[in-house]
Amino acid sequence: MRAPSFVSTLALLFLTAALSCVRTPLSGGTGTETINTFALLSDGTPARGALALVIDERGWMDSVRQGASPVVARAVADSNGRVELTIPINFRGFNIQVDHSQQGALVPTVDSDLPTGDTIRLEPYASYTGSFSGPANRITRMFLSGSAYTVSIGSAGNFYFDKV
Repeated sequence: MRAPSFVSTLALLFLTAALSCVRTPLSGGTGTETINTFALLSDGTPARGALALVIDERGWMDSVRQGASPVVARAVADSNGRVELTIPINFRGFNIQVDHSQQGALVPTVDSDLPTGDTIRLEPYASYTGSFSGPANRITRMFLSGSAYTVSIGSAGNFYFDKV
């Protein structure tokens, strides 16, 4: 009679182990995770007051089409350049855009760890200008893919990004 008892005990242990592997939400959690980074100007000083944005890289086009913002989180750098961004838990595939008065950075395709380490170094802005021809008044805004940068299009089909 010991064999059935042993088999029953083994089956109970197996069932208990299998059930303990089920992912259950933690009680009291916020459902978010935090990205901590530092923003520095190109000369190495803290980028105090820089605005950091988390952009939904995968849903960027849908946001633009719907007239919604692709920004899912934002934070302002403190006096030491520290930025704390809170994002939805398990949110992957995003860009981080950091803007300061005359410098900025766009870090593409962040999945978990920043490819820049724990510091984002800003660079002086560039400008981008262009024009296109096509049906008048059909296109009124130009968007820089994967970012929050957007500009109006002039009546002659011209556009000018002055800080990218």
